[in-house]
Amino acid sequence: MNQSIYTRTDTETPRGVVRLKAGGGFRYNTESMRMEIFFRGLVNSWGHQFDEYGHSFLTDGAGFKGIAYTFPGAAFWPTPGARRVLELISPGNYPKFASKEIVYGDSFPKDWQGSIVTCDFRANRVTRFSLVEQGSGFVTQQEDDLLRTAAATFRPIDIKQGPDGALYIADWSNPIINHGEVDFRDARRDRWHGRIWRVSWKGAKKRQRQDLAKLGTRQLLNSLGSNDRYVRDQARRVLFERKQQTAAALGQWLRGIPHHAEQARLNALWIHQGLNQRNDALLNGLLNAKNANIRAAAVRVLSDWSDPQTDLPDRIADKQSASLFRLAIDDEHPRVRLEAIRGVAKLGDANAAEIALASLNRESDRFLDYGLWLAVNELADPLMKTLESGKSGLTGKQLEFALASVEASRAGKYLSQRLKKQPISTDGKGPWIELIGKAGGREELQALFQQAAQGKLNATATARALNSLTDAQRLRRLRPAGGTTGIGSLLNARNEAVKIAAIKLSGTWKLAGQVKSLTAFADQGLTPAVRGAAITALAQTGGSPAAAALEQLTKSTDLGVARHASLALAGLGVNRAAKPFYAVLAKSQNEDHALTMWRGFLGNRNGGKALTAAYPGGLRKDIARAGLRAAREGGRNEPALVAALSMDAGVTIKPEELTPARVAEMIKRANEDGHPGRGESVYRRTELGCVLCHAIGGVGGKVGPDLVSLGASAPKDYIIESMFKPNAKIKEGYHSVIVETKDEFEYSGVEVSDTSKELVLRTAANQVVRIAKNNISSKRNGMSLMPSGLMDVMSEQDRLDLIRFLSALGTPGNYDAAQGGVARVYQILAGTHRVEQASGKDIISGKLTKGWKPLTALVSGAVPGHFLRGMTQQPRHISLVNVYLRTQVEAAKDGNVTLAVTGPTKADLWIDGTPVKGEREFTTHVKAGKHTVLVRLDAKVLPSQVRLKSRELSFATE
Repeated sequence: MNQSIYTRTDTETPRGVVRLKAGGGFRYNTESMRMEIFFRGLVNSWGHQFDEYGHSFLTDGAGFKGIAYTFPGAAFWPTPGARRVLELISPGNYPKFASKEIVYGDSFPKDWQGSIVTCDFRANRVTRFSLVEQGSGFVTQQEDDLLRTAAATFRPIDIKQGPDGALYIADWSNPIINHGEVDFRDARRDRWHGRIWRVSWKGAKKRQRQDLAKLGTRQLLNSLGSNDRYVRDQARRVLFERKQQTAAALGQWLRGIPHHAEQARLNALWIHQGLNQRNDALLNGLLNAKNANIRAAAVRVLSDWSDPQTDLPDRIADKQSASLFRLAIDDEHPRVRLEAIRGVAKLGDANAAEIALASLNRESDRFLDYGLWLAVNELADPLMKTLESGKSGLTGKQLEFALASVEASRAGKYLSQRLKKQPISTDGKGPWIELIGKAGGREELQALFQQAAQGKLNATATARALNSLTDAQRLRRLRPAGGTTGIGSLLNARNEAVKIAAIKLSGTWKLAGQVKSLTAFADQGLTPAVRGAAITALAQTGGSPAAAALEQLTKSTDLGVARHASLALAGLGVNRAAKPFYAVLAKSQNEDHALTMWRGFLGNRNGGKALTAAYPGGLRKDIARAGLRAAREGGRNEPALVAALSMDAGVTIKPEELTPARVAEMIKRANEDGHPGRGESVYRRTELGCVLCHAIGGVGGKVGPDLVSLGASAPKDYIIESMFKPNAKIKEGYHSVIVETKDEFEYSGVEVSDTSKELVLRTAANQVVRIAKNNISSKRNGMSLMPSGLMDVMSEQDRLDLIRFLSALGTPGNYDAAQGGVARVYQILAGTHRVEQASGKDIISGKLTKGWKPLTALVSGAVPGHFLRGMTQQPRHISLVNVYLRTQVEAAKDGNVTLAVTGPTKADLWIDGTPVKGEREFTTHVKAGKHTVLVRLDAKVLPSQVRLKSRELSFATE
């Protein structure tokens, strides 16, 4: 049973109340009424299906991450309070998927066996993924769509393999699918019709439906060996309904199955499991099966039969199961080890933890690492008690992993004991430095600070130590027991990382005695990182000397320093900072810089009032427009400032009345006169900020909803209302949160995560802000982060073009970002003569890191020629030789892949620095995993557009 993030479950069972306050899935035995949480998270876990070995795969009807592979105890985003979550197995970003089926049988082609078929109800399609094993887990590769239509009423929401082998698709058949955004009484909602589509393979042999309920019990047991999913699953269901007959026939049937028929014997084991009958001989045999997936499945049964909460009348004894788990932990296949890690944790003692940690003796991967992290946290209490008593045999990487995994507060006592006997090594090896920051007391913090100040740690470890001390003060309000003697030498360190860490620590500790040094760092010819850290530290230190220093820095000839100082000064008093702010603002080089300044100042409590009182009038039009955007976004209410800015921005204060007649007129004109290509250009304008807030197919900001299939899922009047009235109907999950802090700052953003120590927000500027819980004075719900009045600064034609573009998203054609196989995110480099001569080899090898600029392709994946020319334009005296495009790809498995560069007559291509032969099409062998692709274009014959495509690879979206 699955539930969404908006569901709350409190179920009373004979074993107690089971509670789940967010998304997740349950495992429930209808006879014993045993209920347990199988996984946590996902926004709307709409699909859960098993492969032939019992592995679980999930889809999310409201997320954008594709397919999930889950195992007992796994948690996915968003799980409230989760310290760590498991990432999904689909590289890139995908639309929302409803339901799923994993197909098996002769009714499907050979290359379809084990494929996941799922429904994208928003984009009117049914799509397919191949499933590829990757370490202890899996990765998916998107294949061609099974069904795709431009019909807005095709809304596939469920799919199942039927008794005749065909796929049956439940079609909601509705033009309106939105929830709160479109009125439930909307006359366009179809409340009466629906369709079920039958899809079959022309190459399949015709098959008659079989009534399994009429088969004998032995015939049903034989049907478990069918390669057809429906027959296998439904035969098992009927066998469980015939509990007594099945139990009587099972033993004799099993004796007729040879030991090498491992899949059949696994089916027999599952029948025993479903009947709550132990069969140790069968289990032990399958724990040693040749097929690793069958060994893994057997370990899952061992886990169930060893669980203290098992439904068995007599569970496997701890000593026996521990011995079996110990063998599985050392299995050569990582998936067997993963199942053993999750199973042994159910034993609940320190010995179980040590068995699980023994898995570190073999190679790990992200699934194993996460599974072990779960196990250690589930066993934290007995494990830490054993460590504190000195009876544990854990050492080296096992000990370090355990201590780095558990809640820091739980490791505090052991940490104190350990550090008294064994100080931190010079290189800072192990988790000790970070643990002190998270869990150490004042004495441990003092010892760490003294080691750093006295030069007993190398530069890397010193920087880590200072950052750890900063975290201790920021998150726990805890600083060393002794004084701060020695901070001066650290502030003057030659190593930049140490210097910056010391500056941050000085600010966090509010060391007024260091104001002079910090001021000097801010105004010296040091790197921007050092100067920025010094300015921030001055603001944190506070007091009159720091404020005076910042006010003087606002007059710096370095515009970056002046901007930063003016915003830092606002943190010490908005009224004092308002005039210096306007003086610096007037020097803004562009609207983007101005917007950053407006947002920074308005993030201070009462910042809007101070700016209104000091408003000088006569601001440049672009600066005023940036201010207008900042004053309206995030649910801010600054009517006086908006009125003043509107005059300088040249826009009307009174928004246009959005009557039904006006909406109908815009729809008609957009259909007739709007152009989606021009609309995409409007969408990409920096001053509107659409790209900064919204993603399309995962490419772009994460502040607002992904617009990947907006046009296929939402009627045009909803799109228009969202553009003109962003606060009228806010999509679920995208209401802003307004947080006020004790140090007079105000943050507005969408909540990313909320732990016991930190609240993490994503602001309207698409920046992630971490706020210590102990610094929050109030928290309240806000409105949409999208500013109202954005349309006021646009011409009527721009509005019509934007409406056409947004309404085309997700429909078949050039605006369908749901289709993968094309690169949409690059870095671009101008290959001048100087670059080619000095760093040509470094470009190809990937060593060159400077000079690259981010580049986002159009939704279609095309990079227009004017993008290439505009981003690589050079002064007349500098000659441009080549243009380089770089992007990241991921291969699901080892094998040959083909990349096509369309547009130019010739291109050169490298993968991970190795050249691949070809001119426009390039085929080579790659290993599973992530790779860097580099394309070189001749600058003298740049094409009108260029695309990089591949059917076998997944392209990065950020």
